[in-house]
Amino acid sequence: MTDPIISNATSGSIVTALQGQSQTSPYVIVYEVHLSDIGGPGEDKLFFHDGRNGTSDIEWYSLINEKDFGSSNASHYRRVTYTALPMESEGWEVRGTGTLPRPTVRMANVNSYWSGYLTNFDDLVGAKVVRRRTLEKYLYHKEASAGDNNPPVEFNRDVFYIDRKTTESASQVEFELASAFDVEGIKLPRRSIIAARCPWKYKDTSQGGCNWPADNRYTPVGGSETVLYFDKDDNRITVDTASTGAYEYTYWGRQDLENNRTGNLYATASYTIGNYVEYQRPLGSLYKITKLQRMSANVVELTFETSAEAVQFTTGTGTSATSDDDWLVLKSLSTAAANHKNVPLRVTVSGAGGKVRVQTDDSHTATIGDASASIGYVQACRPTLYKCTVAHGIATGDASDDLIKPTNISYWEIGDICGKRLNSCAIRFGHVTTGQVDLIHIQDLTVGTNKVLQQGSGYANGEATAIVTIDAPTGDDPVTATATAQVVGGKVISFAMVNKGRGYEANPTVTLGGTGSGAVAEAKVRYQTTDNVNLPFGGFPGAALY
Repeated sequence: MTDPIISNATSGSIVTALQGQSQTSPYVIVYEVHLSDIGGPGEDKLFFHDGRNGTSDIEWYSLINEKDFGSSNASHYRRVTYTALPMESEGWEVRGTGTLPRPTVRMANVNSYWSGYLTNFDDLVGAKVVRRRTLEKYLYHKEASAGDNNPPVEFNRDVFYIDRKTTESASQVEFELASAFDVEGIKLPRRSIIAARCPWKYKDTSQGGCNWPADNRYTPVGGSETVLYFDKDDNRITVDTASTGAYEYTYWGRQDLENNRTGNLYATASYTIGNYVEYQRPLGSLYKITKLQRMSANVVELTFETSAEAVQFTTGTGTSATSDDDWLVLKSLSTAAANHKNVPLRVTVSGAGGKVRVQTDDSHTATIGDASASIGYVQACRPTLYKCTVAHGIATGDASDDLIKPTNISYWEIGDICGKRLNSCAIRFGHVTTGQVDLIHIQDLTVGTNKVLQQGSGYANGEATAIVTIDAPTGDDPVTATATAQVVGGKVISFAMVNKGRGYEANPTVTLGGTGSGAVAEAKVRYQTTDNVNLPFGGFPGAALY
């Protein structure tokens, strides 16, 4: 909680207003629900009010970044709209004795409004709920005579977290909230291992436990920095932009290629269920920019409000690099084209002197702003693996509102998921950059478990050895893998590995020759874990006693 935010002497304080003999301004309560991407890509908040002052929308000021909680600096706030929603709540009172308050909030589930959020965000458990209270006269008013009460004038904010969903029906949803200080019922030590499963949240160092890097960047002993993605079964997902298989990913919209970024920001593409892509996900704080200027063909320079915010954006090497350079998105600029559909833009010149240059498609060339005042925001991106759940396509002609990006939870889900097993820790923290390969079956076209994707026809029994060719590795101490095929009735029905090879950094291509045709197989790298991995308390690396 914070002290009441007091405005300047012209507006007066909310305390002074309440101490008057009569109250002419209605009491207003608004609510904010905070959870990553709950309001759409990069928007981590929902805004609504309880409707006791009518069903009209309310405009007021909300923090741009939660790290500035309690700030009385007007530049830390933006004007947002709070939508009316029938609701009631109770139990907010704080007493000097007894247990901490656990408020109950009941909200109308109009048109199944909350059902979608409950499905996609795990019943909203852990979401932060902020209750804000003020007087109607301190809201944003369009009339010039009303003044602009920013920073917002308000009572102490009530901050609680959704502990559990108690009721869900077609008419209403009810939640029980808990304070961050409410430790009632917590078992010590906090860490317990049940059935060899890890209870800690994956890739979230702010909530304790696992210290796996949020950006999946890892440098193993004796190796070089690499990006690691795994599915929930601990299968590694590697990059293959040419011909992606079941355990391979490409880049969304082929943004790894410069001609796509400078042509139309991204390439037209079609995705089927199970496809993996890496996408530069907008995540984190918003940074104000004061000028946007085209410097040359396909290059735009952004002037940041402060140099300290600009220098964190760096560039990598090469025209197709994606793993070692930064990306950003532009938001809330007055000219829609200047936002570039909120598609991630690659940083080409690092932020020295408070300025950053990015690559664009030249769809906007006019200068906006003069570096004297804020014109919009920049949001940093994090490379994230996504898995397609609904077949769809994207086209360079799609409007911003129609463009399906991986952050759209109706079409995509997170692809990099911890398996919560001891082996999950071992393959991540003990990863080596190269490995051996096995021939594997893919999708549902397999007959039984014979590791054949498609059997083909017309093959001769005598050519079983010559039929299989596996591409050579590119990593350390390379040895090319070899295999033979079993042919029955002219069809390839199975494979046998002769030598699994060594030094593979990505899944190699398998070529099936011979007199027949139509047989298809794929190979998968089996990464070993030869590094010395520390397994502290509980048997998992990264454990901490807190």
